[in-house]
This record gives sequence, C-alpha cells and structure tokens, in this order.
Amino acid sequence: LKETEAKPGQWVAIMGACGGLGHVGCQYAKAMGLKVCAIDFGEDKKEYAMKTLGCDGFVDVKDKSAEQVVAAVKEVCDGVGAHG
Repeated sequence: LKETEAKPGQWVAIMGACGGLGHVGCQYAKAMGLKVCAIDFGEDKKEYAMKTLGCDGFVDVKDKSAEQVVAAVKEVCDGVGAHG
C-alpha cells in the first residue's frame, strides 16, 4: 500500500479482501486514511467487508468476467477507479 503512493481519501482496491492477508490490507489501508474497495465473492463476505472491516465499497466477483469486475470497481470508486 505504501508503494502505491495513494493519498488519504483516495481509493484502493483489495482483491481477496476477506482472506488472511486481504483483511489486514483493508485495515492497514483504512488506518492510512484510504477508501477501500473490497473485492471478494459472496453476500457473507460483503457483510464482513462492509460492517466488520469498514470498507467503503464491495465488488462481488462471483459469475463476473474480468471486464465486468474492472467496470464494477470503477463504478464503486466514484467512477474513476482505484489509485492503488
């Protein structure tokens, strides 16, 4: 996250946000003042990401092509996409 040079208030996208390393990344990004778009699959993970981890957005990758995931991340991230 430090290497992305994202600044507080900017968006970062974290793939596997609810997994072992992903959830730590979400917490670290939030502590840095970043907005977090969690990318994972399933309603249970959405609830965990949004309520427990405090992520600002969620993209469910289930049954989506790579292009659809990219479009969804861009939409969640205020239409501009993630900075890191």
